[in-house]
Amino acid sequence: MSKEHILPKWLRREFPEYTDAPTHQRTINENEGRDPHGPRVAYRRDETKNGLFNDQARVVCTGCNNGWMSQLEKRVREPLSQMIRGLPVVLTGERQALVSLWVVKTLMVSYRGPQLGGRPTSEIILPVDPESLYRDAALGPTMVVSVSFYEPETSPGELVYAESFTRMEHEHGLYSYVASLKLGHFVAQLGRAPDGVRPPLGLAPYLLPDRVALLCPGAASVNWPPAKPVYGRAGWEKHVTLPERIGY
Repeated sequence: MSKEHILPKWLRREFPEYTDAPTHQRTINENEGRDPHGPRVAYRRDETKNGLFNDQARVVCTGCNNGWMSQLEKRVREPLSQMIRGLPVVLTGERQALVSLWVVKTLMVSYRGPQLGGRPTSEIILPVDPESLYRDAALGPTMVVSVSFYEPETSPGELVYAESFTRMEHEHGLYSYVASLKLGHFVAQLGRAPDGVRPPLGLAPYLLPDRVALLCPGAASVNWPPAKPVYGRAGWEKHVTLPERIGY
């Protein structure tokens, strides 16, 4: 196994102004209650002091790290750097696939990384998903990826980078989860439907047409940013919170 940077080295070179940015936060939301549809029972917030671009996780093989992951970082740099800056981008089908794969890879690597500090009582992302991702270099069939535009607050302490992971239990032992990240003006979310369930467009509340652009499943081309942004910290928290029920 080799160490993989959570955020790639090219981001440090592309955004030197973020090097000393406020430390990023990571929130873990998990359901441990009796209600099979309850979205938030346990809540934990951790912070790392290592710096925005220093976190690494020893969770991928050397072949993946130096192979398809390295190629992905080179190919996704142009559209992703524009989105982080909040600049308009036309995402072709190829670019949608690149950004989607980057989002899923980054969230999967980060979630399994040691800087979370102790595993959740109930795993949110089970090992089968990252194992499938590393093996196939592709998204799973029950995954939805969307992107949004983040409008930060002007108050001090606004975090450049944040993540959120939420798992929801369903009947018959099924589960779904939503994993989210924001970096600069770029917000992305991965929604994973239960096994055997085709991912509906109503998988989570973030799928609002005026605030979200779907990349997977996508369209021939997608214009980013969406018409309306996600505003500030309160908007971010609302954006990543699962509803009471999603209909499974």
